[in-house]
Amino acid sequence: MQTLPANVAAHIASSATWPIRLFEIGGTPTLYFCDSDKAVSYDGITWLPKGISYSQAKLSRSVELDTYKVSVDNIDESLISWALANDPTGATVKVYKGFASGSTNASGHLLLIDNFALVLFSGRIASIKADDVMEFDVKSGVDLHNQRGPRTLQMKTCRFQGIDGFKGVNCGYAGAETECTYTFSRCRELGNEARFGGFPDITEKRNS
Repeated sequence: MQTLPANVAAHIASSATWPIRLFEIGGTPTLYFCDSDKAVSYDGITWLPKGISYSQAKLSRSVELDTYKVSVDNIDESLISWALANDPTGATVKVYKGFASGSTNASGHLLLIDNFALVLFSGRIASIKADDVMEFDVKSGVDLHNQRGPRTLQMKTCRFQGIDGFKGVNCGYAGAETECTYTFSRCRELGNEARFGGFPDITEKRNS
């Protein structure tokens, strides 16, 4: 568990101190945003101001219990091009929380007190969509303490659809077909059932 340095803890009690959240969105290149109205200098990196937020939700059928939706407002062509060119699915997203008191560097960037930030959340991008906002579904790591039983864990659809997709490394299909429904029946039609990434028998009755 992370603890606050004494100097940071002392400053938090001051009304002149306010929290800032930093968002590290993995990809090529990695994006560094903050929810401040000024750029922030932290850990040797410039974090650019952006309309960005996150919210937590709970999943019900996976050991990856926590899913955060990270939303970026006022998206521009450069952000769309970044997503299309690099497909950040699977890349790591980290959310930090630091505290500022108004101190800036020579470039006018805000400085965090003691150059310190707590890690609020870390996970990987499961999916991304863009409309008026760009929204990332970010899943946390495995929490074995709270995992559910086999029937809720083992899904009948192929889990590889959320990793590198049809014809990806995990799927392994190299034929001429261009579409997949990620069901076992479709995988069997393609002669690729040995590579199916699910558990088709989990809810089916079998004659003995």
